[in-house]
Amino acid sequence: MRVYITGYDLKAPKIQSVGATGAIQAIASLISIENNFIPATIKSNPLNYADLPIVTETNYSEVNKVAITSHGYGGNNSCLLLSKL
Repeated sequence: MRVYITGYDLKAPKIQSVGATGAIQAIASLISIENNFIPATIKSNPLNYADLPIVTETNYSEVNKVAITSHGYGGNNSCLLLSKL
């Protein structure tokens, strides 16, 4: 199984929606699974992490599982794993 690292963050290219960011990321991840693509990492210099498989351009390949992490103020953190049935 190949694992890709993407830093796609909906807060940066759109708006600062602190309370809804986790839900928006879940919706974006479901779209990614349904349409089989991995969004590119934005605002990152992959040269600093040459040994990691960071996605720098949208990758169209089969996507079966997506892990989402959300980090909130005061240590309110969560992780959600979505997968195809």
